[in-house]
This record gives sequence, C-alpha cells and structure tokens, in this order.
Amino acid sequence: MYDPWLEHRLRLANRRGLLTGKHLSRAQEFALDLILVSEAREQQQKMSDAFKLAVISADPGRYIPIVYPGWTSKTDEEITDKDFKESAGDWTFTEGLDKQSVEETLDDLMAFTPTTLSAEEMDFFGPP
Repeated sequence: MYDPWLEHRLRLANRRGLLTGKHLSRAQEFALDLILVSEAREQQQKMSDAFKLAVISADPGRYIPIVYPGWTSKTDEEITDKDFKESAGDWTFTEGLDKQSVEETLDDLMAFTPTTLSAEEMDFFGPP
C-alpha cells in the first residue's frame, strides 16, 4: 500500500494520457505497475466485501460479530437489562395535548388487536 496522494497523482497522470504510448520511461512503467496493483487491490476489496455481505445475509446475528467484530461490542450473552435502561426525560407535546389524553392514546396503542379490512372498506380500488 502506498500514499493516497501518490495514487491520486498517478491516476490523474494516466487519465491525462501521460502514461500511454510506445516509448515509456522506467518511471512511467513503474507508475503503470502501481496503478495496476492499486486496481487489483480495489477489485479484491470489492470481492471481499461482497462475500462478507453474502455470508452475513445467511444469519446476521451469528456472522456479523465474526465478519465485522468492530460492529458489535457485545454478544447476545453479554447483553443485560442494564443495556436497555430508560433514561430520564421529559416529553413535551407541541400540539396542546394533555397528559390524560396522551396516556389514553398510549394505552390504546399498547392494547392493539389485529383487524382486517375489506377492499371496499379501504376504498382500495377507488370509486366504482
């Protein structure tokens, strides 16, 4: 691996056509070698990332800590109730709701029971 500034400059020189032609100096040939190494490294990184994502998609809970250990700080066994403690805070409502109506709405949401609607009830197909 080499300096990103150098890599940028070499790619710029290549795009400007300074690294093309029949008669290249040793410096130009070396610069082309570095560009090829850089491109191969990028291709390898893309393939590696694609493979890692494919592995993770099979079972994220199992493979994320293995493939990307820095993404998770704790395993499932290390997580305790303390990790989910609620922080003290004050809820402020800007719509002028009183505390009683908010609590009633919250109770209604928590007591949600699944229901079904017909297409006519949802006006799914629009007016007849």
